[in-house]
Amino acid sequence: MKFESTNNSKKISILHVSDLHRSKTHSVSNVALLHSLKQDFDRYSDSTGQKIDIAIVSGDIVQGVSPTEPNAVKLLDLQYNEAEDFLGEFAEFFFDGNREKVILVPGNHDVSWSHSASSMQPIVIKDIANPNSERRELLKQLFMTNSPIRWSWDSFNFYRIIDWEIYNKRFEAFSKFYHNFYNKKRNYSLEPFQQFDIFDFPEFNVTVLGFNSCFENDHCKSIGKINPACIANASTILRHYKYNNRMLISVWHHSTKGIPIKMDYMDSTVLENLMDLEVNVGFQGHQHKNDVISEYSKVNSSKIVVFGAGSLCADPNELASGYRRSYNIVEHELGSNKMTLRVREMKHSGFDAPIWGESIIEGFNQHEAEIEIFARPQKPINIISIMEEVESLIRYQEYKQALLLLDTMDFTLPLVRKFMFECYIHLDMEDKILELFYPPQSNSEICLFLEFLWEKRDIHRLRQLLQMDSVKDSDDPSVKHLTKKYMSLVEDYNEV
Repeated sequence: MKFESTNNSKKISILHVSDLHRSKTHSVSNVALLHSLKQDFDRYSDSTGQKIDIAIVSGDIVQGVSPTEPNAVKLLDLQYNEAEDFLGEFAEFFFDGNREKVILVPGNHDVSWSHSASSMQPIVIKDIANPNSERRELLKQLFMTNSPIRWSWDSFNFYRIIDWEIYNKRFEAFSKFYHNFYNKKRNYSLEPFQQFDIFDFPEFNVTVLGFNSCFENDHCKSIGKINPACIANASTILRHYKYNNRMLISVWHHSTKGIPIKMDYMDSTVLENLMDLEVNVGFQGHQHKNDVISEYSKVNSSKIVVFGAGSLCADPNELASGYRRSYNIVEHELGSNKMTLRVREMKHSGFDAPIWGESIIEGFNQHEAEIEIFARPQKPINIISIMEEVESLIRYQEYKQALLLLDTMDFTLPLVRKFMFECYIHLDMEDKILELFYPPQSNSEICLFLEFLWEKRDIHRLRQLLQMDSVKDSDDPSVKHLTKKYMSLVEDYNEV
């Protein structure tokens, strides 16, 4: 299958930024950061002729605060206010203020450690005579699924989560930021099984799934993990026919590989679950360097390509050795099975006023890399179900939503043309009606056009239509009735 688009664009360009958390010692202001990106994208647009279509922000929106810091909740809110101001201006510049084209997910820096610390209590070893037996049991529980047990290397002690409601509020500040950024049109649940979101772009035949990879992540546990229930719940939603044959892209924060002595990465077996969901492209951050990973399914002969982005704002000491602040541009030629990666990195040492330029891509030793993505077999489309949904949308005057569904259908089908004509009339899109439907191709379209042209008082075109052989010679009773009616009205109109 080729991922066909439903619009006339030839490409979709994705801006991929990650790890926006501001360095305390080498900070950059919103004004300077936005100016640098605008300058870089003016050069990008001039050289490629391409604009940015959507943006992916793969987590770590803020730096975060330590659990012992005074006024931790207030300070976290201030950091999110700064991030919202930046991303709001970002959306204004790239998308004329359309924030739906910016996909956000949380990262480990977005986890409120003050809430996770408040939700736990240290475990006191009761068996003083044989403490190791109790510790071994706690260690066994520590690695169980959904375990309430945590181990802190700072205090060298076991902890137990005693208040799950407080624990789940680790994402309360992010949830508030998320709700405000999307102008209160999207919510971010504090329930772990609901921490995902879906962004659909029918004009590109692309759907983006945003997942929280910080399930079970807290001040004691740095692991990356997506709640399996989120993937299952997303799968249920994607069964809706409007997602049929969409190119599915997934976004999360944590990298899917790491060294054995660390736990701050996500088990790559989750990629099997995403491939089973028919996701074939992923975007991640966290490791502060650009990367491309290809994983093959052991189950269904599928493949997923995962693009990793460097950090946009991290402190120099947080950057991977040999890497600078950077971000990615990923382009997809619509109708092809290829994606092109370009990496932009900061080219000088002025962290407070960055200048961006080309970067060598990890593993490719060049500035531009063409990546092959997996092509899934195309699924049959249930036309009857879609038409029923379109009819329901029109009944509730959701004409734009109806058109998005109709755009995925064969335009030559009479019922598709009928519903599209009706939507364009209600949306007062006269130019589109004349472009697509004139001259009419059926008796029903003749009837619609006769009424439409009279309502618009387009007498010249109405007279032309009435003189067409397909109208004059029609045996259809409705056409004959309307022809007689509008012939009389045109004559009276001329007399006036």
